[in-house]
Amino acid sequence: EPQPLDLIASAGFAAWIYSPASQGKDNAWFNAGNDGGTGPFKLSRYEPGQRAVLDRIDGYWGKVPENGFKTISFEITEDSTLAQNMIESGQADWTYSLPYENLEALKSNPDLNVVVNPSFETLFGLYNVKRAPLDKVKVRQALSLAFPYDDVIAAGTSGFGTRAKGAELSAWDLALPLVVTGFGMGMIFMPMFDIVLAGVEPHQLGSASGLLESIQQLGMSIGIAVVGTVLFDVVGSGHGPEAFVGGADHALLVSVGLLAVAAVTVAFLPRHARGGAH
Repeated sequence: EPQPLDLIASAGFAAWIYSPASQGKDNAWFNAGNDGGTGPFKLSRYEPGQRAVLDRIDGYWGKVPENGFKTISFEITEDSTLAQNMIESGQADWTYSLPYENLEALKSNPDLNVVVNPSFETLFGLYNVKRAPLDKVKVRQALSLAFPYDDVIAAGTSGFGTRAKGAELSAWDLALPLVVTGFGMGMIFMPMFDIVLAGVEPHQLGSASGLLESIQQLGMSIGIAVVGTVLFDVVGSGHGPEAFVGGADHALLVSVGLLAVAAVTVAFLPRHARGGAH
C-alpha cells in the first residue's frame, strides 16, 4: 500500500519553531552560518567542519537558569571514539550518540552522568515496488513477516530500541466496556418486546411478534449500511490512521443522531408492558 511520504518525512524527528525572517532562505544561507531559530542562543561564529560558537541572547523571552552558560562551543567531531575520549578527559562537557556498547562502562565513571532518553526518531525501510519481485504484494508481505525485527533491533541498538507498532489491546482492556455494553443491551432488549407489543390485541400477538423481529433486523441492516457508507465516504482514498479517525468521527456523529431520534420515539411507546392473564 502506498505511504504518505510527505507526512512520514515531516514527522521523522520533531517539530521546530523558526523565525519568520528566515522563511524562504535556502540551504546556502543556513550553511553560511546564519540561523533562524527562536532559542536562547544566537550563532556568533561558524567554522565549517570544525565548530559552531553560540552566544546567549540578551533579553531572551524564556526563563534563563541561574549561572547558565553565556557561550557554548560545539566542536564538530565525526569520530565517536575521539568524542568519548574528550568527555572522559574533561575536554568536553556534553556529547551524544556514543557507541551503545560503551554506555555501561561510561555509567560506572563517577565523573560522568549518562542519560538515556526516548528518541523522536523512527527508523523504517521502504520497498521499491517498481522493481520485480517487490512489485508483487505477496512477496512484500512475505518479506515483512520473515524479517527478523527483534534481532536487528537488538544488534543495532544494544537493546535500547523498541519495535514500532500500533496500539496494543488485550482482552482485559475490552472487558469493562463490553460488560457495560452487554448490561445496557440486556436492560433494553429484554423488556423491549413486551413494551412494544403491549398495545397489540392478544389474537394478533403472533403476527406482530414476527413483524417486529423482521423490522428490527431491517433497521439494524439499514443502520449499518448508513453508518458504513458515511465512514468510507469520508475516508475516501486517504491513507493512514488520520483518514480512518476522520471517517470514524463522522460515523459516530451519525450514530449519535440516530440514537437521539430513537430516544425521542421512546416517548410514544406504551408506558407499561403487557400484564399477565387474569
